[in-house]
Amino acid sequence: MDQIESMQECLETLAITLETTDDESELEWLLDMVTSPKESLCHLTNLKHLVLPQVFLFNAESSTWPSKSCQPKDLPPKLETLEILYPQEEVEEWVAGFVPRRTDQCKTHSTFRKITLKCRDEVGTPASYFSTEVDRIWWELTTNQGIDTYTICQIQESSSNLAELWYAESLLKTHSEGGQDEPGGKWRDDTNSDVADDDDEPLDPVDLLETPDLVDPMD
Repeated sequence: MDQIESMQECLETLAITLETTDDESELEWLLDMVTSPKESLCHLTNLKHLVLPQVFLFNAESSTWPSKSCQPKDLPPKLETLEILYPQEEVEEWVAGFVPRRTDQCKTHSTFRKITLKCRDEVGTPASYFSTEVDRIWWELTTNQGIDTYTICQIQESSSNLAELWYAESLLKTHSEGGQDEPGGKWRDDTNSDVADDDDEPLDPVDLLETPDLVDPMD
């Protein structure tokens, strides 16, 4: 990344990708070669879109994690979207840095609006890990910080909205425990829906994900 220093003031899009092959061990070897994550990308003052492997930001398997890493506060000041390739489980801890520690604090990046985790089953953590038993942090990023969060399986080319998955899981859990069908508020207009009117029918997560209106069911 040091090779782009001369362009740091005009660069708006940067994608650092690795040639993928059927040999997963070769890809893992290439990622292992990245031994020193960048500690700051703030010097890329006009960068808006960034795509790169997680190891360029941090390596959770390193003894220097998390002190030697590029935290959310160290990202380019005008960044709008971030796509992280081959993330590890610890990315859920890392993205918490986008949430202000105090309620009176402003967002770390006022323009930032989207995080995508692009996963590969044999390298890093599979997409199924993030889309099953979804961590609440993804919901908080979307509802409180206005950051859309997605996971993509590179092999199956499937995409999931993590905040919507968390909501659907929480709604199903509340319903199975005998609570309200829609705790904490309305997920959608149920005028023509059978979900809220028929307690004998099991809730279908696919139906629950059809609407963009996100209200925290755990409130």
